[in-house]
Amino acid sequence: MRITVRRSGGVTGLTRTGTADLDDADETVHLFVTALRTAAALAPAGTPDAFSYHVRLGDEPELTVDERALPADVAGRLRTVLAAGT
Repeated sequence: MRITVRRSGGVTGLTRTGTADLDDADETVHLFVTALRTAAALAPAGTPDAFSYHVRLGDEPELTVDERALPADVAGRLRTVLAAGT
């Protein structure tokens, strides 16, 4: 499954994007995707000067999550994708 992450906002308003391929057979990927969807469903509205993560998993609609709503392990994986760049 291909994941595309775009992070926007923050004090400087910069946008970063990264893409990676995830192993669909990996159980940790399924746990990550479930946690990401849960965070997106429960996320509060954006906060000034905070980051917003816009995530596309394969062909699914884009999820938008405020950084405050992300569990630490999910945020870490999203930062890893961003660090890889496009």
